[in-house]
Amino acid sequence: MKNIILLLGVFIFPVLLFAQDDVHKIVANETCACIQKKDLSKIKDRSEIEMLMGLCMLESAGRQNLDVDLSDQAAMHKFGEKVGVQMALICPEVFASLFKNSGADEPTMLSGQVKSVDVGEFVYINFKEDSGKEHRLIWTRYFPGSDEFMDNPKKLAGKKIRVAFTGTEFYSPKSKAYFIAKEITELQLH
Repeated sequence: MKNIILLLGVFIFPVLLFAQDDVHKIVANETCACIQKKDLSKIKDRSEIEMLMGLCMLESAGRQNLDVDLSDQAAMHKFGEKVGVQMALICPEVFASLFKNSGADEPTMLSGQVKSVDVGEFVYINFKEDSGKEHRLIWTRYFPGSDEFMDNPKKLAGKKIRVAFTGTEFYSPKSKAYFIAKEITELQLH
């Protein structure tokens, strides 16, 4: 009896592994097809492409009846990595657009008003641009204009400013995942 169970395990386990890989390939193919239907030239930054990839991936996972727990960041990240590896082979142009639109080379400069400032391990500035769009910016290191507010970053609240930022990838030990944040590269009182 033990030998039969062992024999079944030897044959069934690889089949289950290959089935999982096949599911990741199917999701990767469908995600690539979904993204390729979109006009990537209108996407402004890496976070928009990542959001589009995530939505396309979840649509495909739903069609495959995969049980993906949206509240489990670690599981979502692992699933995304497995699909992403397959996608890199199937549609490398999508990954090229991720790096092309990362925002690392060209900071975005906006004018508006600081709504609030949250001080913790890092400083987060909640900013409303003149057009009405709101942003949550992170201050992680020196930038031109930062010296004036180092002692009390909260005195920025309510001020009209011009601010430049780039999309930067950070690791969060709490969620055990990477995320893109809008990192301040320059700030001037307006």
